[in-house]
Amino acid sequence: MPFFATALAALAGGGATAGATSTVASVWGALGVGQKAAVFGKIAGGIKGFFGGRRDEANKRAERRMYRKYANQATSALQAQIPEEQQYASQRSQFLRERGEFKQATILDSYERNVEKMDMGVGTTGMAYGADENLRRGNLLDAYQNQTGVAQLAQEEQYMGIQRDYQSRLRDIEGKMLDVQRYAADKGVVFGVNKGKISPEQNQTNFGGYR
Repeated sequence: MPFFATALAALAGGGATAGATSTVASVWGALGVGQKAAVFGKIAGGIKGFFGGRRDEANKRAERRMYRKYANQATSALQAQIPEEQQYASQRSQFLRERGEFKQATILDSYERNVEKMDMGVGTTGMAYGADENLRRGNLLDAYQNQTGVAQLAQEEQYMGIQRDYQSRLRDIEGKMLDVQRYAADKGVVFGVNKGKISPEQNQTNFGGYR
């Protein structure tokens, strides 16, 4: 028994008789009652330290498993928010596109009614288009093209705003995942290199095809 032999070796020099042999049995027989009690004390202390150390390590491993479990759950919950954010961006984009299509249709309808009104005026007088009428018709076309261009530009700017908002929300999610990772690391839990990071695919959206 290592603890027993070590304890005897520690006491052999100070309490063993000159004629005692080097064997454990002879050394033990040479010890007095007080020395034997001291040996038992060392043995008990060694056993306690050995099993206490193993118990502490087991507790630490169990604690790390617990922190890993909670960190994984928190990270998974944050990751689950990304598809929700993508869907929200797509819904906003769909609404924006439908509103833009309505705006373009309204502009086109106004242009066609103005052209029709001009044609009816020319038809009533029985006169062909003159220079003034051609100029007015050209002005109507220019106004129509300008209006559609302005509406399209405004729509593109709104798309960019949706994209910026989406990426801002992703950065917030990524920041929270990295906070979880740092907290877990402080508790001895090590994650993979890409754990808690937003992938390039997640960082982009086609707005659900509505752009």
